[in-house]
Amino acid sequence: MFDLGEGEGDRVPSFAEQGATATIEVTGEVGDAELPDPGATVTAEEYSFATQGLVAGVDLIRFDNTGKELHHLIAIPYEAGATFEKVKAFGTSDAPPDGPPPVDFSRASVTAVLEGGDSQITELGLATSGKYAFICFISDRAGGPPHATLGMINEVVVE
Repeated sequence: MFDLGEGEGDRVPSFAEQGATATIEVTGEVGDAELPDPGATVTAEEYSFATQGLVAGVDLIRFDNTGKELHHLIAIPYEAGATFEKVKAFGTSDAPPDGPPPVDFSRASVTAVLEGGDSQITELGLATSGKYAFICFISDRAGGPPHATLGMINEVVVE
């Protein structure tokens, strides 16, 4: 339920209250097909990323979460002159930033959040060659800090 109004009479009914839900039944046999190999892979685990085959351009990648925790990937290109130390400090600090960000959020590319053990084929927009920050900001299910503060922020160089 959500409320966009100021007063008691301004409440907007939730989507469920408006009938925007449905039950579906999936039938048939479970398939055993494998995901295709797009040629590039990003693997998330506790608490880092491993990459293989990334090149500049809009890449179709296989994103694997081999960890037990939920993970996602935010790939953000560096601004000119940025260093990994500045990017890491920016991405892991609770303090307000001191100056402009060392990364270009307008060109960020994001994957879905995956359960541990899940994989997906997705596009990862690595439009230009250069340095990218690969970051996971999800927290463990039991709570705690974002994964980036536990080391899940990597510098990736894309050719």
